Amino acid sequence: MVRELAVHPSEFWAAVGTTEKLFKRKTCIAGAMGDCDGHIISAHTIPRSQLKKIAIDGQVYAFQATAGDLHRNQGQYSVGKRGIGQFSVLNLFCSEHDREIFAHLENDDLVFDDHQLLLLHYRAMGAELYKKVNGLNNIRFIIEHLKARRDPHRKLPNARASESGHLLGVRDMSRTFNRCERILIDKQFEAVHAAIFKFKGMPSIMTVGGFSPEFDYDERPLQRLGKLESEYHQIGFSILAQQTCAVVVFTWLQEADICRRFVNSLLTKDPGLYATLAIQTSFEHLENTCMNIRWWDGLRPLERESLLQRMQYAGSPFEERVPSCLGYCGVTFDQWNFDTFKPVRLG
Repeated sequence: MVRELAVHPSEFWAAVGTTEKLFKRKTCIAGAMGDCDGHIISAHTIPRSQLKKIAIDGQVYAFQATAGDLHRNQGQYSVGKRGIGQFSVLNLFCSEHDREIFAHLENDDLVFDDHQLLLLHYRAMGAELYKKVNGLNNIRFIIEHLKARRDPHRKLPNARASESGHLLGVRDMSRTFNRCERILIDKQFEAVHAAIFKFKGMPSIMTVGGFSPEFDYDERPLQRLGKLESEYHQIGFSILAQQTCAVVVFTWLQEADICRRFVNSLLTKDPGLYATLAIQTSFEHLENTCMNIRWWDGLRPLERESLLQRMQYAGSPFEERVPSCLGYCGVTFDQWNFDTFKPVRLG
């Protein structure tokens, strides 16, 4: 990561400018769905209509974790206000594909039918693939930067190890994304499996994304990442609002049995902890998380710090995830009042 490089300030800011351009690269990743119209838009992975539900004066709290942010904050993650028009935006679909593919998700009420569940999963996997590809480009730029400077601080081995991890992530996320794309084309929506947790209260955070679960909620290992010979499975994770109720949704494809085991471990927990465990999961795995301003400000300083440290630790490529990463930490961060659980081909 750029924050790990000990370089002259002028060199650092040149690197920051280049890497941030890499992360803003515009491309449509839905080419298999038909010809693109050529106009790449800033597409929301969390719809603005959803973000409005927890925003205060059109703003939410979000992580400030660009290379420049980390440099200004001594390498630490921080939280700042973000307008909902700028949060959760990626340049990964052309306007035609974004409009046509996601119409049932964007224009219709959230009912979490098979089609909407697959769209949630497809968009989450697409966003993660886009970020992983850009992350790979980022680390390759850093490697070339280190080689040009003859690696005075011996950062190159760590950078190459990070490149290998990024390559595996791109490989496996590409497989899942391409599988989702084929399912959409063939309209075989029943290939998606899901677990839907509905609450009586509104969510205090929102998130949409995907990750490869390494441990379940019982601290049991599921997948050990980083092995070339292994194929890894991804789970989609969303915290949204259905009308005035929080909804936590896990999605995965039929062949990803690890994800079913992951969800089943959550079902063994006290339903009164579901909201807190969902919050922990989002901070553990997804930077694409935003928070209601009043809720965040209302947390005790130690509670805010524990969540920030969870994101900080999980976001480091040099720290291994521990088995207890998703276990209840002893702090109940919020209570949305669990209502109902709906399995979709959970088995």
